[in-house]
Amino acid sequence: MVLGILMQGIKVVASGLDRDYLGRPFGEMPRLMRMANNKIQLQAKCFVCGKAAHYTYRTAGNEDLVLVGHTDMYESRCKAHWEEGMGQPLPEW
Repeated sequence: MVLGILMQGIKVVASGLDRDYLGRPFGEMPRLMRMANNKIQLQAKCFVCGKAAHYTYRTAGNEDLVLVGHTDMYESRCKAHWEEGMGQPLPEW
């Protein structure tokens, strides 16, 4: 469906997280990113050290894939501090 829209010359803008809190590709974002002509990837600041953060660390003790929350449940983290919090290296996907 999206490909058909793109072939009609319709401009599509999508926004969302590209990885879930476990570091895995999230939903349809990888597919949408592969089709994109332009990508703008934003970054936050690591909650721990202030460096560039590309990962979402969940502080809430809940294992549901989708959990709506804010700073009460999530922190932006750099790779090193995400891995430190998770107690494991980032998986290779």
